[in-house]
Amino acid sequence: MNVQKKKATGTNSRVSLRARRTQKERRSDSEEALLNAAAELFAEQGIEKTSVAAICHHAGYSHGLINRHFGSKDVLVETLAVRCQQSFVDGLDSSSAENGREAIVTAADEYLKAFAPASPMARCFIVMWGAALATDAGHESFRQVDEDVRQRVVVWLESGVEDGSVSSQVNLSAFSAMLIAMLRGLAAQILISPENIDLGTVRREVTSFIEMTISKERAR
Repeated sequence: MNVQKKKATGTNSRVSLRARRTQKERRSDSEEALLNAAAELFAEQGIEKTSVAAICHHAGYSHGLINRHFGSKDVLVETLAVRCQQSFVDGLDSSSAENGREAIVTAADEYLKAFAPASPMARCFIVMWGAALATDAGHESFRQVDEDVRQRVVVWLESGVEDGSVSSQVNLSAFSAMLIAMLRGLAAQILISPENIDLGTVRREVTSFIEMTISKERAR
């Protein structure tokens, strides 16, 4: 009798554990769907013109799900702002670079390539960046991620100065800010007028600009 009871208890625990995991997975799936729907709608019509109801409808969920998962539209916007940026920051892989200058060239090239497909997330990135300049929507998250990228560039520059691939005369802070501004502006151009942008040529020119500006031989 006790053995049967223990077996039943053990079975119930396993079922309960599976149910909890399933519920957690369902929540994750619904949050993912809401963020993807928001990215698509923000890219098409902007943040202000996109309602909570429209996001839920586009994702295939009921009206109140955003408040249940995120608390408000503002929190969803902040969450999406972080995701948009992080998806591009994570792509700045320079692990195969042989020196500091090559790390910067590789990261810049990967950044530009990420915008070539003109995906909803890429378009959403530019829309949210623009909104962050005019309002508080995602402003702090953009500032934090920009600072993270600037610090990465400075570290690569410092590494380049040490290994001899970057001139010691380069102003590290100024160059990192200038590089981010240039890449973001080019990304916007790629998305706005892709028919007028030859991505291959742009990538080569960016590489040439970086090397001309920071290399030990050319920065004298």
